[in-house]
Amino acid sequence: MEYIKQYEILIKKAKDDYNTAKIVFENIKDINIDIALFHLQQAVEKSLKAVLIYNKIEFPKTHKLDILIDILAENKINIEIDDDLIILNDYAVEARYDYIGETFDNIVETTEKVDKLIKKVENMIK
Repeated sequence: MEYIKQYEILIKKAKDDYNTAKIVFENIKDINIDIALFHLQQAVEKSLKAVLIYNKIEFPKTHKLDILIDILAENKINIEIDDDLIILNDYAVEARYDYIGETFDNIVETTEKVDKLIKKVENMIK
């Protein structure tokens, strides 16, 4: 069995979460949008953690994207993440156990931004 580094596992899982979100969006009439937004949040979180692990930077156990972004910035790693993605914080935990029930107007744009982030991170950790 080939050894895979933790940051490689995280970026693969981030892509899985992203692809899951896309499947949910394509079938949105049958599935609550919170599920898709949860998977987008997970994709962003795992991407950021992949960069931190790749750079051997310790971080607390958290699902908060803004905290992870701050840690990256403190360590002079500029990932240029779109501030719009921070809104996904609400879907990290709460959406797993409750319906947030908000309308999310820019779902297509947010999905594209997550895709760009994953690709950017993949290039950073090669």
